[in-house]
Amino acid sequence: MASQVFLILLVGIVLSAALALAAAGLEQRQAEQRLRFQRLADRVVDLTALLEAQPSFPPPGPLAAGPESPRLVGADLPAGAPDPALTERLGRRLGSRYAVEAFLPDDRACRDRPPPPPPEHDRSAPPPPPPPPLVSPPRPPAPDCRLVRVTLTGGRRVALVFPLGPKAQANDHAPLTPIYLLILSLAAAILAYLVARMATAPLRRLSNAATALGRDLDRTPLVVEGPLEVRHAAAAFNLMQARLKSHVIERTQMLAAITHDLQTPMTRLRLRLERVKDRALRDQLLADHADMQALIRDGLDLARLSDEGEALADLDVDSLLQTLRDDAVADGRSVSIGGQSGLVIRTRPQTLRRCLGNLLDNALKYAGSAELSASDEGAPTLAVSDSGPGIPPDKLDAVLQPFRRLEESRSRDTGGVGLGLTIAKSMAERAGAELRIENRSEGGLRCSLVFPVGR
Repeated sequence: MASQVFLILLVGIVLSAALALAAAGLEQRQAEQRLRFQRLADRVVDLTALLEAQPSFPPPGPLAAGPESPRLVGADLPAGAPDPALTERLGRRLGSRYAVEAFLPDDRACRDRPPPPPPEHDRSAPPPPPPPPLVSPPRPPAPDCRLVRVTLTGGRRVALVFPLGPKAQANDHAPLTPIYLLILSLAAAILAYLVARMATAPLRRLSNAATALGRDLDRTPLVVEGPLEVRHAAAAFNLMQARLKSHVIERTQMLAAITHDLQTPMTRLRLRLERVKDRALRDQLLADHADMQALIRDGLDLARLSDEGEALADLDVDSLLQTLRDDAVADGRSVSIGGQSGLVIRTRPQTLRRCLGNLLDNALKYAGSAELSASDEGAPTLAVSDSGPGIPPDKLDAVLQPFRRLEESRSRDTGGVGLGLTIAKSMAERAGAELRIENRSEGGLRCSLVFPVGR
């Protein structure tokens, strides 16, 4: 979304600026044209008053020196298209006493000016250098002029050609040069990037909060700030988090209450089973009773996970793995460590220790030995590997679901009711990690706890 907002803003800013500059250039050319006509009207008024005071007109030609001096021409000079706007302006300035008309003559009439006299040559001065080779000079732009015919008092008519300078070209005031466009595009890109970042920042915060909510319902609620829509979204997200937390607490409390209340009748049941005379039947019933006790115990462990209020803290991973390994070796079990990692992560230490302990017990139960390892390649990862029978690839996801037992490799003799990996998964999430299970290429199972980058 940020890239779309960036592109829309960039294109919109550049196009808007280009159109605004083009409109400004057009307005500037029109203002210059109005100023030229204003000056022309002033000159026509002055020359009309001057010619009106003279008994006879001077011969045709320039009335003054300079490239912009008006020229007196014959009344028979062919007139071009009429210029009604200038005619109306001159009529208002001269009044009803004079009849005036303005025309747009052809370029030849505008260019028909006598050449300037050659400069006087000083005989004592050295001769001028030879002219450079003939090179066709660039053709000057076509001049702009107006032919004005005025009927004076007494019926005398006078025709004057007023030069207005070269015709305005379309690119005379065009500011859209490549360098200007480059500077404009860079400035617009920086502005669009900043605006896009600001516009999508609330969505990024909401997305990060939603991702973190899946790992920890006890996370700090979103700060309700910013525009009205953003505040509404943050408030709705916080309300959803509170309802989810309340629902989970209610569910776990109900599970804890049921499993806790079952312990008393289960104890009475065991006492009565001990009185069964048939030894074979008693052993079968006691085995079933042990399975039920294990189910209740695992249910209590799962329920307690949501009630733990352990705070986050920095943890030395190498020290934790060494402690787990020493405890296992002290109990006569085969556990090794795959090198030092130097990792320090922020987690709930006791929850992470219990999670790794459960995974380690699971590996030792089905493989007899296990290896603990940690790495920081891409993301902080803690792993428990074994060389046991592994899990069929099509059931790797199923083993994380509650009460799913794989009879192919997890026999009833080894115990378990299908909650071990479910509990380990919940513990991993409470510790801020994701539990991933995969078969090793060399045989056995690898259970990994992957923490987010920067954890």
